[in-house]
Amino acid sequence: MLELRGALIDLFRDVGSDPTRPQDVARRFSLNKNLTWKIAKIVGAKCAFDAVEQVPGTGGMKILLTSMREANASEVVVRRVEDAMDRYEEMIQIHVGDRVSLDLMLDGMGSDKSKLIKSRKLVYQGSTGLWGIQADARITAQFLAPSKDDPARLDIAQVTGLKRVRRLRQIDRWDLFRFVRMNEESHPNVRVPIDSEERGCPGLMREFCDDVIPELRVEKGKQTINIELGPGPVGKTGEFSAYFGYQYPSCESRYAKDGDDEAYMFSSVSMPARVLLFDLFVHKDLYPLIDPRVNLFGNPWSSGNQKDDKTRIQVHESLQDLGRGANISTAFTVNYPRVVERTFDSMGWVSEDFYCMRLEIDYPPMGSSVGVSFRLPQNPER
Repeated sequence: MLELRGALIDLFRDVGSDPTRPQDVARRFSLNKNLTWKIAKIVGAKCAFDAVEQVPGTGGMKILLTSMREANASEVVVRRVEDAMDRYEEMIQIHVGDRVSLDLMLDGMGSDKSKLIKSRKLVYQGSTGLWGIQADARITAQFLAPSKDDPARLDIAQVTGLKRVRRLRQIDRWDLFRFVRMNEESHPNVRVPIDSEERGCPGLMREFCDDVIPELRVEKGKQTINIELGPGPVGKTGEFSAYFGYQYPSCESRYAKDGDDEAYMFSSVSMPARVLLFDLFVHKDLYPLIDPRVNLFGNPWSSGNQKDDKTRIQVHESLQDLGRGANISTAFTVNYPRVVERTFDSMGWVSEDFYCMRLEIDYPPMGSSVGVSFRLPQNPER
């Protein structure tokens, strides 16, 4: 790739033209602007990996070299470009087979901050076509604060939402959300809906959902509670958005215990979504002690294991610290700030006491889990 880039630079220097000015090159040599823009990006690429997807096909390169010969380019420099292009194509045949496979192989090796975006977008498009359902956004908000009843434990709240769910064909059943039951029979107060007035579908924050939402069913299994989507219209006329919210009073230890020194919160991607928004709200008393990390795990064997280094997916996105009492407005949804404020009120908290750390991931792969983890501090009393 570097050899080809160098040969192109020499070629344009030989005819007295600047390849980084693609519009001028297109006018002077009567070339297609798309072709000259590709050459400009190859020449200006900071990394060979980033230039690969810009390399013209053999037809486009032949048009370029013909034009350069007509502009009296030296045959020596023209042949240098041809030889570099031949070696480039030979490399593809030996190591990959075709250009499409090469693009996918190098998708995670570029120097910019778009690693695996192309692959994740392809997964999003393929999953949408395969399953016939999609969402504009998957939204998760996790809240952590010292427990009012026991400062050595944590009060936790969780909000999950889907924005603009749309069916592309008739689908009568689909699991929107799945919650771990957490031994509710012996601990009936371990999960408390934020909206306690909603009886038909506990946890649904109906005030912040669309006026018309399709039938939702609650299916209780041995270990999970599933919120299942019922029948509804196909296409834009059946679009809807919905939020669910729960409190977990004094449910987890604030400090590390023997063999358990890590907190891990995750959001499962249960349908194709264009973007995932994950907000972590941390009380001011906890904030100085945590250093959260982002994890993205696939689940190819449906084993239920959310964390396995063998299935870790490379991700370049990181948590952005929005600060204390942050403005959390987002272009994804209008209602979200009101949902968060309702959660604070329900827990008896004040938003100015919390720091918000935000993660946004474009095209999170369906069947994966996006997690935020951090080490738990040691109990100072020990």
